[in-house]
Amino acid sequence: LASLPAAAAAAADDDEVHPAVAAYDEHVARAVIPFADACDALGGLGDTGANIKATWAGVRSVIVIGTKCKKPSDVPAALTPHLKPTQDAIGKIRTARLDRTYDWHIKAIMEMLQSVSWVVMSAPPAPTSFVKETVGSADFWANKIRKEYKGKDEKQIEFCDKLKALILDLAAYLKEHHLSGLSWNPRGVELTDAVVADVAAPAKAAPASAPAPAAGGGGGGMANIMAELAKKQTQDGSSAATGLKMVTKDMQTWRKEYKKDPVDDGLAKKVAASSLSASAPAAAAKAKGPKARG
Repeated sequence: LASLPAAAAAAADDDEVHPAVAAYDEHVARAVIPFADACDALGGLGDTGANIKATWAGVRSVIVIGTKCKKPSDVPAALTPHLKPTQDAIGKIRTARLDRTYDWHIKAIMEMLQSVSWVVMSAPPAPTSFVKETVGSADFWANKIRKEYKGKDEKQIEFCDKLKALILDLAAYLKEHHLSGLSWNPRGVELTDAVVADVAAPAKAAPASAPAPAAGGGGGGMANIMAELAKKQTQDGSSAATGLKMVTKDMQTWRKEYKKDPVDDGLAKKVAASSLSASAPAAAAKAKGPKARG
């Protein structure tokens, strides 16, 4: 390519699929589509399978941007306008009106979807380690499904297995291509609105089964993805997706060494403190006896 004019070389580069993008497409074909198909096979998850594929397609566009642009000084802020398709897809999953039979399924999916925040992360922690941490929280709900349907409905077990396989396959992809965070091109162009449409265009080798992200306006971004995940609430008001943060061992309720719920413990302490402060004046008055009237 060195002997070609610069314009021709650039055109040739555009026709090539970057290894990170090609590997991502393989990840989608190997793990995302099978999980989406497992969602569809249950028959009660509506468009969840299609929205899972749309979520990964939105992230794909950001990966393509990284292969052609220099790393901006503020990655989350720079990527915010380009994360809206992902945010929209997650929002559709969260707000889907489904039968209560599928509550555990959606909660497991929302926990898994925390993993998409790898795209704006910088090590430490390494994105692959962060993604692996979502296995436990997703399995917390998936194991309920396994227990309920074991020996009764193999499609339910397949859903759980494909969900876990998706997380692990994403972690393996990140370890290979985005070890410290989203890879950028030090010799690429500046990430500006003028080049986004060109840069984020789906490559010719993109799998037909992975739809291109829907067009959308600016705004949203990872902050809104976090908000979408946090909105998914359990009946007692606790979050089914507790935010896009590293899940520490003391928060991982599925571990054998887990002793107590830190949220419940904190609440108990507040209640105890409130009760003590409220009863203190009464106790003091009782100790002194009735006040003499003059």
